[in-house]
Amino acid sequence: MVQYQESRIIPLRIRSPHIEGTYSVRPDVSRDVLRLVDTRSVKPVPPFHTVERRMGAITMDNDGYGRYRGEVQIAKTNLPANANVNVIGYVIEEDHELLSLVRPGQKLALLPV
Repeated sequence: MVQYQESRIIPLRIRSPHIEGTYSVRPDVSRDVLRLVDTRSVKPVPPFHTVERRMGAITMDNDGYGRYRGEVQIAKTNLPANANVNVIGYVIEEDHELLSLVRPGQKLALLPV
């Protein structure tokens, strides 16, 4: 919370070999996920690990979603598996309560543990 007081960036501890760093949440609100800005890709993102997305799951849209390919999201609630969405990591359970504090445009620091 010290980091938040100093920089207004919410730190989230994660388990993922695929992503880390500081990102902004999109200004348009989604009921079920936090959508991160500037994560889409023109490079192929093949489907893998297309499993149930439980709260705290970090996901990346794969080639099945076309122009949304590469977009990274964090699940705010439990969601079913989707063949077009890869689960690439998880916010650790102790930080799940922070997900409800995130606002549109908020910055997040994804910190591997």
